[in-house]
Amino acid sequence: MKTVTTQKMLTIANVQSLKWLMYGTWTVIIVLTMVILISEERATTIELVRSEAIAFFHKDVSIRKWAAMHGGVYVSPTEVTPPNPYLSHIPDRDIVSTDGKKLTLMNPAYIYRQLSEEFAKEYGVTGHLTSLNLLRPENLPDQWERKALAQFVKGAKEVSNVSILNGKSVFRLMRPLVTIKECLKCHDHQDYKDGGIQGGITITLPLEKYQIIERREIIRIIGAGSLLWLFGLFGAFFAFHQIKIGLQAHEEAEKELMRKEERNRKILDTVQFGILIIDFQTQNIDYLNPAALSMSGYQYTDLVGKPCHQLVCSKAQGNCPIIDLNEKMESHETVLRCAGGSTVNIMKTVKLIETINGRKIIESFVDISTLKQNQVLLDAHAVRTTEINDLQMRLLAPGLLTDKLALICKSLVDNFSLYFARIWLIGPKDLCQKGCCHANSSEEKLYCFHSTTCLHLKTSVGKYTHLDGAHGRIPLGAYKIGQLATGEQRKFITNQVSTDPRIHDHQWARKHNLVSFAGYRLMDQDYKTVGVMAMFAKHQLDNDDIHLSRMAEVVSQIIVTEKAADKLAQALFSAERLNKLTMGREKRIMAMKLEVNKLLIAAGNPPKYKGTGEADNE
Repeated sequence: MKTVTTQKMLTIANVQSLKWLMYGTWTVIIVLTMVILISEERATTIELVRSEAIAFFHKDVSIRKWAAMHGGVYVSPTEVTPPNPYLSHIPDRDIVSTDGKKLTLMNPAYIYRQLSEEFAKEYGVTGHLTSLNLLRPENLPDQWERKALAQFVKGAKEVSNVSILNGKSVFRLMRPLVTIKECLKCHDHQDYKDGGIQGGITITLPLEKYQIIERREIIRIIGAGSLLWLFGLFGAFFAFHQIKIGLQAHEEAEKELMRKEERNRKILDTVQFGILIIDFQTQNIDYLNPAALSMSGYQYTDLVGKPCHQLVCSKAQGNCPIIDLNEKMESHETVLRCAGGSTVNIMKTVKLIETINGRKIIESFVDISTLKQNQVLLDAHAVRTTEINDLQMRLLAPGLLTDKLALICKSLVDNFSLYFARIWLIGPKDLCQKGCCHANSSEEKLYCFHSTTCLHLKTSVGKYTHLDGAHGRIPLGAYKIGQLATGEQRKFITNQVSTDPRIHDHQWARKHNLVSFAGYRLMDQDYKTVGVMAMFAKHQLDNDDIHLSRMAEVVSQIIVTEKAADKLAQALFSAERLNKLTMGREKRIMAMKLEVNKLLIAAGNPPKYKGTGEADNE
């Protein structure tokens, strides 16, 4: 039997493939993690830059709003701050203070432009106020700003991205500039409306310092990821190395297990009792050894993998003594269902065990058909032995020999189910001149060779009870009966009476459906033939020979005993007769002596004989 696991076992080759797959998977995980972290870091940087740009935007809007709230600011005109030519339509653009100092008006846009230029010089962050409807041509939007302004018209609230400006990476953010009523002082002629989009403010931040910080973080991420990747690879290598060692040990153990299983299989294949291994869950037969296969009469493929209750077990599905009824089975007598619907009597023991493949039912059983047959024979032997002993006791009672022989034949017919049984005894030729069919027979096998004796049929019980006819007297040496009386064999048994050449009338045997014949020579203590016991039956008599032989011995003892008793009775009769004759003679002599004594006394002489009674008294 070979154990087969339900799961595919790992092998060293599989582990090698799995190891490289794990290496690749771990590398992909680390790389993806680093890519995600770097992307998040870059997104964080952009978000930080955007937050700062929005802060700058709100600062610029607040300055512009402050300036607009005050209607602009008057300052002394200088070379840096000349009068704004785009405000010439304002009557009070240029004024003179009470002390005679000249002043010019700086509108919010003029103020914002100068502040942005100074701020850019100091911090590198620039702000640019532009519009699609310009007052000052120098504020003309570039291509990126023009696209952003167009999106504001469609409802966008912000446009931002990273771009290259003058060969440097910068972050640009632009938000719309909303018109307030204070703006209309300078821009009323441009058809702006309060709350409408006047233009936009662009904040431009250089990304160099942010990128330095970003690269530092990315390097840190890559370094940490690389270390984690190396540790993971080392851990995987160590783990797979241990798995490989474990698998090598497992494979060695599995090989040893297979060797043991092969040895066990060979043992199971050679044992002379049946072995069945059944899966507890499915009730399918996993294995059966050659002995079980031979008992069942099935082919191996007819049983393996098939439910036991449909094939070899007599119990119905759902009524299994072990699985369903939770019974224990030790040396339990039952039957094995075989191919063709036949059954075999078996003695079965069942054990439930746990294996690596789940729970299994182990059934071991032996064929007890022969034992049961032998037990039947033993029981019959005991019964017949008892009957023979009882018969012997009954035969010890006084009675005629012919009656005892008839009792013996009746016991044979009744106890052995015989067609009929007969007993012949050796006796003198008494019918040679009285019509015996053998006296003048011309057939050599029926001729009476013996000059003084032949076999006399004394009793016949069963189908035939008559004592005359062709078998009333049988010459010694004629037929199978006479041959038994003169032959060297003590018995003759055949189970083919319709074909056996030693049987005289085959047609008669076939007519009566006879099967067997048994004949036994009856002998005295000196092994001399005293008779023959014979019988016919419609069944085989082989198994009954031991009891029939014993019956022959009993018959022989009865015959010898009865003959001895007859001789003893005759001797006693002769002795008694002689004794009677002797007693009469003594009385006559005594009387004669008495007469002589009387005569002597009468003559005056003393008596001559003593002990005669009267003479003595006188």
